[in-house]
Order: sequence, then structure tokens, then C-alpha cells
Amino acid sequence: MAAFFRGTPVVVKPSNRHASVGVVRVDRAEDVAWAWHECSTADEVRTVTGRPRELNYIAEEFVGGYQVSAETLVRDGEVVFDTVDLMSTATGPYFPILAVTVPAPIPSEEYAAVIRSARLLVAALGVADGTVHSEWKVLDGVPHLIECAARVPGAFTPELAERSYDGFSMYGDQIRLLAGLDPELPGPPTSTASVRWFHPPAGKLREVRGAARLAEDPAVFLHRIKVAPDDVIPVCRDGWQRIGYFAVHAPGAAEVAGKVAELLAEVRFEVDPAEPAGAEEPR
Repeated sequence: MAAFFRGTPVVVKPSNRHASVGVVRVDRAEDVAWAWHECSTADEVRTVTGRPRELNYIAEEFVGGYQVSAETLVRDGEVVFDTVDLMSTATGPYFPILAVTVPAPIPSEEYAAVIRSARLLVAALGVADGTVHSEWKVLDGVPHLIECAARVPGAFTPELAERSYDGFSMYGDQIRLLAGLDPELPGPPTSTASVRWFHPPAGKLREVRGAARLAEDPAVFLHRIKVAPDDVIPVCRDGWQRIGYFAVHAPGAAEVAGKVAELLAEVRFEVDPAEPAGAEEPR
């Protein structure tokens, strides 16, 4: 890592984990040791095998721009369906996903560029049947691959697609593809769905205000708050440390964005800030 860092931001991460576990940004040479400690000691406690496994690591240049994912369904080596979703992660040294919107409300030419890049990836990998989930940074209209996996995506993306594609089951089609059956493909998206995770500062929670709005609003179809007063909210380093979310569905991206902003303004976390535990973070 020290040899790789040349004065511009880099990212160090495990290459065989998920949920943003161990992904850390490095902006200064003096933060390399701290970042390596954060990355190499990060642990997963859910949805992983209990057997010993080797962990591999990558250091890569940080790419600016905005983040998207492409979900590509393949049957007999041919792409039969793809969609692009807009993603948002936390700023700072960690990268937990904080929002996903399906389909991505981005310029049509950049949407098409991501589709082309994802299909080139699928061809290069020689995928025969199944789903490829790939994540990209789009900078100056050009997609840059940052990770991929041979599976259905997480972050409630299939649940969002079910709404925006009129009942489309990404899980069901994955099973059909792996069983050698033709998938049940949807038509074009007819609406927009988005999930947003709450991201309060670390500390002791005093109160959650306005949470009842999540159950009352007809645009909200998923919601959960996993903390209660007097709980300690940790530094959100990865997807397992997020403390709650809500998902909304509306006819278009503008309506979804407006509803998300409205709910974030009404549901407030009153927190007594605390210093993060563990290794010292970069200043």
C-alpha cells in the first residue's frame, strides 16, 4: 500500500467480502498504516461461511464521479435482460451504501454506456447462465469497473426492481436461469423505487423523532429502524452497521427524490456524539 500510494486518493479493500466490509479510502501517506489496520481486521458476522477461508486484498486508485450498478441476466451465453441502478455511498474513509434507486435517473447516453460496459464484462468472463452484479463509477461519461459478483445484488435492489418493473422477480429469474429454464422477463420500467439508509453521527441515541411517518406514508413500502433510545450508534463502516432504512415508490424519479427528502427532514435522530472506538481515524 505504501508503495502504491503516490499522493492521490486510493482505496484498499478485501476482494472476497461483501457489504463494503473493510473498504477504506486513503488520502495521505501517513494514513496508510491506519487504513491497512481497518481493512485487514474488519470482520463479517452474518451471511458468511463458518469455515476458515483465505482473504485477499486489493489497492486501487480512487475514481471520482457517481456510482451505479448493472444487473445483467444471461441465458446460454446471451444477455437477456439488464438494468442500471443509481447508488450512493457515505463520504469519508468508509463506503457503506446509503441509497439505491431503480432505474438509475441518469443521462440516457451514460445509462447506455454502463449497459455496454456491463455486457463487455459478461462476455469477457464467459458467463453461460445466471446473474452478474457489477458496480461502476461513471466519470466524465465513462464507466470504470470497481467490483462485480456472480449473484443477485443486495441493498434491496431486487425489491426495488419488483416495484419499478411491475412485479419482476430477480430472485425467481436467478433460480430459473441456474436450473436451465428460460427467465420470466419484464418489459421496460414503468415507475421508480428507491431505498435510503439513515446515517446519523456515532454516539448515544436520545430520541428518534417522526418515525411514525414511515408507517403512515403510502409511498413507503419498506421501513425499519433498528435502534432505540439509549442505544449506542457505531461509526458506520459497512453495510452491517447501518441503523435503519425506508424505501419509497412513485411514478417518476422526481417524485421519489422529493419524497425521500421530505422523510429525511421529518425523521430525525437526536444523538449525543461520541468519539469513535478502535483505531484512530485520519484527521
